Amino acid sequence: MREKFRRGLKYFLISFAALFLMRLGYGFIVPERRDGYFAGNLQNEIAPQNSNENNLRKNYASEKKTVLGGQAVTQIKEKYEKIGSLTAQSREFENDEKKLRATIAQFKAIVQSEQATGLAGHRVLKLSIGVDPGKFDALVDEARKIGDITEIQITKSDKTNEYRTLNAKRISQEKYRTALIALKGKGGKVTELIELEHKILEIEQEIQNLGVKLGDFDEQNEFCTLRMALVENRGAVKAGFFRNLLRRLKSAFEWTVQYYLLSAVLLLVAGGAILIFLLIAERLGFIRTLLQRFSDEAPEAGNRSRKRT
Repeated sequence: MREKFRRGLKYFLISFAALFLMRLGYGFIVPERRDGYFAGNLQNEIAPQNSNENNLRKNYASEKKTVLGGQAVTQIKEKYEKIGSLTAQSREFENDEKKLRATIAQFKAIVQSEQATGLAGHRVLKLSIGVDPGKFDALVDEARKIGDITEIQITKSDKTNEYRTLNAKRISQEKYRTALIALKGKGGKVTELIELEHKILEIEQEIQNLGVKLGDFDEQNEFCTLRMALVENRGAVKAGFFRNLLRRLKSAFEWTVQYYLLSAVLLLVAGGAILIFLLIAERLGFIRTLLQRFSDEAPEAGNRSRKRT
């Protein structure tokens, strides 16, 4: 009995250790839990800022480029959009928020959009910041010192063609409006004049919309965009091999205990269900009938083989 117990305990420890090592290795590949949040859930909290991008003010800047055309040297002004996205975890949310706002004031940037969600312990602050193009890189460098940066992305897109298209469309619409106004002076039926007036109003509205879009490209409104998401996470651990290793060991052990016990319970339930089924089948004579049938079929199969030989 004691030998059986030792053997069972050995198998239990080996299987537990194997499951623990598998979970520990998995933790080094996939981001682990952070203060009750998985990395995927963390991204879901930050996602609303990206989903409302179309509603945010567009910031554009311009830069001059020298182009050689034969012997002539010309300068072309190109329009571009530059967006930096930073995500940082904070163990001291109030202090980091103050640092962020002080940094914004230091670079004379503008908070164009602000969203604050969550209760104490799990707060999220999202800011869309417009900054002078010449100060953009310096602002990003300072913002990276706030909290623990978990994600950074900087994109620069050329918008010269879009600017030229909008400008050309506005000029075309203005010429069209001038032509329609000239037609009003030639008279005509009342219904025709009313339709003409409606058409002129539609063109006026289109010109105004184009003017608003082109206003974002105005040199007086030139900005680059920094989108900063500050996520409160009091359980975050600073980078460090031993601290991270201890955290991963603790997480892997808790997971292994939880799921190993769950697996053991499921195996016990399944084994009990099979045992109950066998007992019921034996009481009903089902197993005895099957055994009897197999024992009867075995001699018949032997006789058939002898006759063939």
